[in-house]
Amino acid sequence: MTLTTTTTADRYTASEDQTVFAYTFRVDDSDHITVYVDEVLQASGYTVSNVGVDGGGNVTFTTTPRASGADAVVVSLIRAVPLTQSTDLPTTGAVDTASIEAELDRLVMRFQQLSEKLDRAALLPIDSTITGL
Repeated sequence: MTLTTTTTADRYTASEDQTVFAYTFRVDDSDHITVYVDEVLQASGYTVSNVGVDGGGNVTFTTTPRASGADAVVVSLIRAVPLTQSTDLPTTGAVDTASIEAELDRLVMRFQQLSEKLDRAALLPIDSTITGL
């Protein structure tokens, strides 16, 4: 497969009765998406649909993340591919090109999620000589 988007995160302000939130990027495992409600990591209470689909899918909460009458909450869906490499290629014989393609996709996903983090970071100007922060 190829990666058709550089998107790695979606953020929503939840309406009072909303339980379904779209993610617009591919994840290859339901554990490769992190779900936050007002910056608090959610370990359970939701399901992830369309794993492996380029256009993404939905995160569906079992109950609304915003209590009735409560202030607005922000739901953040962020791709989080583990920083490990589990593909073991043979040193002799046939090589499974699908395995290579999948691992290359995971590498690009990791670069994209790093880029998303850098986009949120405070950076010094390119000509800065400040060190040791």
